[in-house]
Amino acid sequence: MDDRRRKARQRLKDIPTFKEYEEETRKVKLTDEEFYILDMIFVKGYNYCLIADRLGYSESSIKNKVKKILKKFD
Repeated sequence: MDDRRRKARQRLKDIPTFKEYEEETRKVKLTDEEFYILDMIFVKGYNYCLIADRLGYSESSIKNKVKKILKKFD
């Protein structure tokens, strides 16, 4: 994982309340699906396999989507 994505991931993990998390993620232009994916990862703690199953994607597709989403936080 490159340093920028690592920092974005850590920044999202360190947000103490859901309200602050939602405000931070809404600053970045995310689609509803992207917001939902981040919510499942950082709020609900789901793994990529479970998210892929729920959304009908492969696990590798979800990993790629997360990479693209985290790049938006730069």
